Amino acid sequence: MLYALPLMKKDLDGHAKKRIGRRPNVQQEICAAVVIEAWKLLHGPHRGRSDQLLEACSDYWRACGGKQIGGWDDPDNWKRPVERALKTDHSWISQILLAVQNAH
Repeated sequence: MLYALPLMKKDLDGHAKKRIGRRPNVQQEICAAVVIEAWKLLHGPHRGRSDQLLEACSDYWRACGGKQIGGWDDPDNWKRPVERALKTDHSWISQILLAVQNAH
């Protein structure tokens, strides 16, 4: 997973530019979707928001060069992007993660 996530950052930049809407929100949703799909591969199905998942979203966002969200970079700022990501089919992300995982 640690090898796959930086590779996905490059691919996700291209996907975010193709989307319609407010770019920062789409990028945050995609970031949350990556964390959710990686979480499923590592821990099994995700059962709603958890503090650990929100913290993982914040950590991945910052690791990919994302700027602080909100005044204190509170993980709770990830509730809406996680909610949107859970409602959208992001199976393409898990396919990429699995392909990279199987390649190594």
